[in-house]
Amino acid sequence: AAVQNLECQASAMGVSDQRQPAQAGMDGEQVAEGYSRTQTTDEIEVRLIIPVTPKPLVTFRPMTLKVSVGADVRVSLDLYARMDTDGCTWTLETKKHKLEKLLVLTCEKSEC
Repeated sequence: AAVQNLECQASAMGVSDQRQPAQAGMDGEQVAEGYSRTQTTDEIEVRLIIPVTPKPLVTFRPMTLKVSVGADVRVSLDLYARMDTDGCTWTLETKKHKLEKLLVLTCEKSEC
């Protein structure tokens, strides 16, 4: 019965048995052009360096994540698992030279 329940939930959410391809890096970390991403069973963390101005525009959606700085889209990710958008946050950390900041996005994965 448990397997049938999981299959029913996956079907209702539009999830297939497709697996996310393996990525380079250690401990679930992926380094891409302009950002790095770390993923655990519970959350996803994205880190990128951005200029001090303009302020970033961060968009969290259940299956996508997007970061824009001015007219420049810096990160656009299609996710394999749903995020709990209420459990997503972002912070800015000042770098040594004050022309850049580190933007850190943390997103909780949805339990359903």
